[in-house]
Amino acid sequence: FGVQGGWEHRNFTGRGDNLRLSMPLWMDMQELTAQYRLPYFLNKDQAFIAQAGLLNQDTDAYDLQSFAASAGVERRFGRYWAGSLQGSAEGGQVKDPHEPRRTYVMLGIPTSLAYDDTGSLLNAEKGVRATLGMTPYTGIYFEDFSVLRTRLDAQAFYPLVGQDTMVLALRGAYGSLWGANAQQ
Repeated sequence: FGVQGGWEHRNFTGRGDNLRLSMPLWMDMQELTAQYRLPYFLNKDQAFIAQAGLLNQDTDAYDLQSFAASAGVERRFGRYWAGSLQGSAEGGQVKDPHEPRRTYVMLGIPTSLAYDDTGSLLNAEKGVRATLGMTPYTGIYFEDFSVLRTRLDAQAFYPLVGQDTMVLALRGAYGSLWGANAQQ
């Protein structure tokens, strides 16, 4: 059981920006996040994005208290293509039922490249959306580590009977973690 609340302020500074706060409170998870987006950042096709959050999870498998923050830019490269580049930092403490409480720190560089020819973000009738994300991380947990996380998300929309009548929507995702030690 739980509740979720949020607040959004559009045009916060009068520059078309957006500030969003959210706070889901569940029995085994409590989170507070803030997201900020400033369009037309140094270029008409570019936006500054930032987010930060606090997380507390108390599950049968582990307990986690963490803080995360990231900031960077998103940019359109044409009608169908967009990409982003950010810097991120995360740290906290994890408690496993069979292990002592351990501290971790991770630094990352999240990047993504997206393609979208659907023509509508909210009402896609035909076309494809795909996003490839890659994030190299380095940090410490038990010992120093470096990993590469990859994820591909794809959606396809096919009209079945006619325009606006019936659309078949397909969705899939694939991800991997390279360089991770499964024993940790």
